[in-house]
Amino acid sequence: MRQEEAAVAARFIFENLNLKKLSICVNLGSGDVTRLLERKPWIEDYLFSPLRQEGIRIIHVDRLPSANIDIICDLGSPQAFDFLDQFQAPRLLILANVMEHLERELRDNILSRIYSSMRVGDALLITVPYDYPYHPDPIDTMFRPDPSDLIKGVPLTWVGQEIVQAGSFLQEFNQMSFFKRARKLIRPLWPLQSISSWRKSLRIRWLFKPYRVTVVLGIKTV
Repeated sequence: MRQEEAAVAARFIFENLNLKKLSICVNLGSGDVTRLLERKPWIEDYLFSPLRQEGIRIIHVDRLPSANIDIICDLGSPQAFDFLDQFQAPRLLILANVMEHLERELRDNILSRIYSSMRVGDALLITVPYDYPYHPDPIDTMFRPDPSDLIKGVPLTWVGQEIVQAGSFLQEFNQMSFFKRARKLIRPLWPLQSISSWRKSLRIRWLFKPYRVTVVLGIKTV
């Protein structure tokens, strides 16, 4: 989650949800939380810390065990979201930068499965790249929806929808050494590299155009 993306996500949450009623925030597909927050401290600053100050407990969920993971769960399993039953509604669910890393069959049904597990009053925040480089973890299907495509068929009350400009490769590029910048510029032309490596090298296309991310927030009202 990029800094501008986190800021918009926080704005959607704090402007549209009654935080006094929330007790739980479930971060689905969190990955290695310790590493994530070391690299991207603004996620803690914009989202998790303010939510904790409101008395909301943060639950991190991932399929691989690591430090600070509260629940180990494969989102593709049939009973993946059964664990939500242990938490009192209303709950805030976050699915941030996960969908582009799911195989198509799982991606196509995950939102309907989450919706079926939600109770009235629950909220769902989703972020997905819209105009963004290839970044496998371990795969990237290049799923890049706009808000209307993302929420289509999911009958929540969508209170926040935005395509966020979230920096560019220029910020990272300017922090590199001269030789590393030179390698980045010529890398797309290198012969005998794998398709995956070549696709990753195309990040250079975002040197002078912004990364853009889809951010939406919906509430289950019926």
